[in-house]
Amino acid sequence: MPRSLALIAVLLAGAGCRTEPGGSCTEGADDCEKNLVCFEGRCRSPRHVQVETRRRAALAAQDTAIARSREAMLQAKLLRQSGVNPPRLAEAAPDAALPAVAGPPAPGAVRVAHTHGRGRIFAACRGDERLLGGGCEVSEQNETISASHPEVAPQATDTMGARWICAARSELSRVQAYALCQSPPPPR
Repeated sequence: MPRSLALIAVLLAGAGCRTEPGGSCTEGADDCEKNLVCFEGRCRSPRHVQVETRRRAALAAQDTAIARSREAMLQAKLLRQSGVNPPRLAEAAPDAALPAVAGPPAPGAVRVAHTHGRGRIFAACRGDERLLGGGCEVSEQNETISASHPEVAPQATDTMGARWICAARSELSRVQAYALCQSPPPPR
């Protein structure tokens, strides 16, 4: 066979070739061999795609669980700093009501709950104390407070057991939160 015909035969034979498993491909194109799909620029079996998708979903769920656990630990730390006994983390629901009273102060007394942390924190009153007010302080020079307000339960008609929220512009800034908490007055 003449050389030019041999070259044409090789080209024609290769015209129908498709990429093997693991080879490069273009999403949406028909680049892969039969029974393979293009997944992130590589020809893969449908089983590989299924396993990889499940693996990534499991990692995302794990990351979410870790973030929730860190948030719960931070909440418990700030509640302890406020003088409130937090529920044990295993028993606490993500949006649980504020914890029970640790011990009653003198009737009508005002207690200052003080906490410290970074970024966004709170100081909490006990379940039987009324939040009268609060405040925030940042340690860094030239840093400002981006939030300073009470947080009460959605259906609350009073500030019993409420929290004072404090946040700095930067999540890395040191913040102190104060809540003025009044115990119930003596019965008449």
